[in-house]
Amino acid sequence: MDLDQLKQTWNSQQFKTPDLPKATGHRTDSADAARRRLSNRFRMATIMAALMAINIWPLADVIDTPLWLDTCMCVYFVIMAILSGLSWRQTQRIDFGALTLTDAIRKVVRLRRTMTLRLVAGIAMAAPLLSVLLLHFLHDSYSLACGVAGGIVGGIAGFIICQRNFTHIKEMQRIASDTL
Repeated sequence: MDLDQLKQTWNSQQFKTPDLPKATGHRTDSADAARRRLSNRFRMATIMAALMAINIWPLADVIDTPLWLDTCMCVYFVIMAILSGLSWRQTQRIDFGALTLTDAIRKVVRLRRTMTLRLVAGIAMAAPLLSVLLLHFLHDSYSLACGVAGGIVGGIAGFIICQRNFTHIKEMQRIASDTL
């Protein structure tokens, strides 16, 4: 065989690669609906954290906190807005119809890990910040009582929201795993 014949033979060969399974049908729609709900939650968390970061300075005059505490609160909300925005973007990139099942599962597991990191970072930053804020309000019993009540209500609401977010993640993982 000469070189030209070898090239023609090579070019005429059709190599079939095995198709990796794709998520399709009703399960994809369910997983995509859970992804959209989670994405909307992250979008709202990003917007709310950004609005809080912007509104710290006007609120600082009302609650009469020191400048360093206002700055710490502003930095906290900026960091949380960035982390929520990253989770939002990461959620938007999961496309169950276009991804292979293994890639979809991998992305969902990565999103769950990111959500856990965001939760731990938020609690780790908020706990000392809230402690200092409550210590600042010790001189006024009304402000202290309102702060404690707000912390309890906010903690319960945050816990419920966090549980729902992880429920959506588990639903996406279950649907992707069942499709395999």
